[in-house]
Amino acid sequence: MTKPTRSQWRGYAILIGLLLVFIIVLVFWPMREEGPTSADCSQLAEAVDKYGDEIIQQEQVRYDSYHRQKQRRDTFRYDSSKRSERVTYTNPYDTLIVDINTADTTRLQMLRGIGSVFANRIVKYRALLGGFVNTEQLLEVYGMTEDRYLSIEPHITLSKSNVKMLPINLASLDDLRHHPYIDYYQARAIINYRNTVGPIRNSEDLMKISLLDENTIRKIAPYIQYN
Repeated sequence: MTKPTRSQWRGYAILIGLLLVFIIVLVFWPMREEGPTSADCSQLAEAVDKYGDEIIQQEQVRYDSYHRQKQRRDTFRYDSSKRSERVTYTNPYDTLIVDINTADTTRLQMLRGIGSVFANRIVKYRALLGGFVNTEQLLEVYGMTEDRYLSIEPHITLSKSNVKMLPINLASLDDLRHHPYIDYYQARAIINYRNTVGPIRNSEDLMKISLLDENTIRKIAPYIQYN
């Protein structure tokens, strides 16, 4: 067998190269994605022409709706925060002030812890005294505790212009003994002093009446009228 010549080797190499190219084309050609045909392109263009404006319009509607809702939410949050800053709740009871010398039972019941029973007791005791001259006299009302008084004390005041004075030299026995600070025997002693010594002119004369102690005189002093 004769040895192939150089030209024959070159021919073999070219033939092998062509075979390799052919094999590569056969293997990889099915993997290539087919591009749209001219018919497909024409259908796509027709769809865009037919529905493009409608699609754009729908997208614009959705966009506008989204932003309107977002704006309402942002506005609501802003208004809510502003309202919370502006609105401050004030309890009406914090500013309540009741004049215990002029208030009726309905007004007195606005005080916490003072119901209809206590309100009536306060009004009756006020009438017996001739009016309150200090707020602590509420402690003399039957059933009034110190805790209850302290709870209403910031909300009470009194006007002394309506206090009824007791004319010590003209008052009858009944007038004197019905005052809460003067009992029957003290009232009799005042009458006896007026009848035997004369008119009572000041607190020093009251001190001369044996049955009147300093505490009693101090309590009735704001109510006594000497003329």
